[in-house]
Amino acid sequence: TEAELMITNIIMKMELLEKDSINFVEVSIYEQDSLGLKISKEDIPVNMLVTRPFSLLPIGREKTNVDGKVSFEFPTDLPGDQDGIVTIVANIEDHELYGSVERRTTTAWGVPTIFDDHTHERSLWAAGANAPISLVLLTSSLILAVWGLVGYMLFKIFQLSRI
Repeated sequence: TEAELMITNIIMKMELLEKDSINFVEVSIYEQDSLGLKISKEDIPVNMLVTRPFSLLPIGREKTNVDGKVSFEFPTDLPGDQDGIVTIVANIEDHELYGSVERRTTTAWGVPTIFDDHTHERSLWAAGANAPISLVLLTSSLILAVWGLVGYMLFKIFQLSRI
């Protein structure tokens, strides 16, 4: 079977706005005709997401209005990096005319998060170099005791063979 796929070019703009101490993300979607005029696109589903360490966190999903715009209120309690910087992603997924379109931008709208790294402390879940001293001593003494017993048995077997 054969199929033809035709994807139309689309322009997605993202603006970050602040009104009355509330943060908004406004996404505009339009096409450009051959004369360079902007044609607004209505009823296109737009996903608003924020990047997290291993995936994207969805904030909302809306369809564009008659002007080809959609506005999302940005949550005030999302954690960012150490400076509060978050990456905002607006995308259209698998649209029949436009395919997948994505726009990313970064801003300091997140809550600054200090990552407390406990991997350098001595604990049971730390790396071997940071294991508790009592655990290292116990393990080492058990290993020495077992090898000492094996050595003693070999020594006794050697003495029996000399008789």
